[in-house]
Amino acid sequence: MKILHINTSDTAGGAAIAAMRLHKAMLAAGIDSTFFCLNRAINDDERILTVDKKTKLKSRTLDIAKQMIFTKTTLSSQKGLFSNMKHGYKLGKFVNLNDYDVIYIHWVNGGFLSLKGLEEICKTGKKVFWFMHDMFPITGGCHYSFTCTLYRQNCGACPYMKHAGKHDFSYKQLKQKHRILDKYNNLSFVSPSKWLYECAKSSPLAKGHNVYHIPNLLDPNVFRPLDKDFCREVLNLPKNKKIILFGADGALNNPYKGFEYLVKAMEKLKADSRIKGDELLLVIFGSSYNKAIEDMLPFETRFMGALHDGITISLLYNSASVFCIPSVAENFANTILEAVNCHIPVVGFNVGGIPDVVGTDTGYLAGYKNADDFAKGISFVLDNENNFTFKKLNDIKAEDLLKRHESLLRGFDIKETGEIV
Repeated sequence: MKILHINTSDTAGGAAIAAMRLHKAMLAAGIDSTFFCLNRAINDDERILTVDKKTKLKSRTLDIAKQMIFTKTTLSSQKGLFSNMKHGYKLGKFVNLNDYDVIYIHWVNGGFLSLKGLEEICKTGKKVFWFMHDMFPITGGCHYSFTCTLYRQNCGACPYMKHAGKHDFSYKQLKQKHRILDKYNNLSFVSPSKWLYECAKSSPLAKGHNVYHIPNLLDPNVFRPLDKDFCREVLNLPKNKKIILFGADGALNNPYKGFEYLVKAMEKLKADSRIKGDELLLVIFGSSYNKAIEDMLPFETRFMGALHDGITISLLYNSASVFCIPSVAENFANTILEAVNCHIPVVGFNVGGIPDVVGTDTGYLAGYKNADDFAKGISFVLDNENNFTFKKLNDIKAEDLLKRHESLLRGFDIKETGEIV
């Protein structure tokens, strides 16, 4: 059985990380898996395919120009990403889709997969799974709809559009998706979070298609508990401080990350007479030194830069006392999964897929956009960092999650919630 995973990148972004981990887990289990992407950073792996450089340069230049025109009609920089599927690559020029028995569509935006490309995949008659790394597969273009529920109808009057109307671009794009998916019954949706699973079940776009819930997986041999003092020594971090860890890739300009709430929470902690500021160290990864970020934070801050290998990232998690994720929109964050697998408690808002992993035995779930409660959660975890049991990990064991995928690949039925029948 041959599997093809399709994702815009092989390394950049949470979707790429999750998709690549699934691909590698399948290979390790003896499943013939191939990864096809537009932006390839791993050049020494014959299992990773991409488009030729000439076509990529020509098409990407055109796509960037079209996107610049398109973004003038949206509020993406303020609200979050809104994508269109007008333009993309003819996949059959670079990979023979008929060579594969099962095709996984992951995050395919950024000018990679067009609506024609989506139909090209469905038309093969192969079993197709659209793995939902965010809401885009079921909306007219937004990746997170926040409080908007118009995707449950026909979209239109889109909050992301500068000139919204009943039949605006979101309405037209959702209608085009409908037109394609109504013609083919070989596509199913897979959601890593319970929240997005429920969103998909309420979407008319998924009507007539199976929707499954299977969380992201990772390598438990890499992300596991390690001696804290040893990890801090390796990374040259102080052993006598409480370390608050935060991932800051694009923190200042990403509407989803909620960095402002972390800043407010830190200010609350600074004002707490029980907290001794010289005993705390805020460690930020995913960003090199950033004075703008440093100036906003009231505690000593150290920047670790972008980390790319799992072992170093695991060492960093194991150095922390608490991992903070103040995201205001989140599906099933790899960072949370990595932290709890290292037995590091997490503080996050009660939104999206965060409650799937964060609970009383893995950290603290704060009220949505409530900086006071977020600060309370950090303080609670720092006082109780050795008292968390992490029993919730039993529900997301990598080997069990892979078995669910294997059951789908082999045509066995599983419950839509993911359990094997």
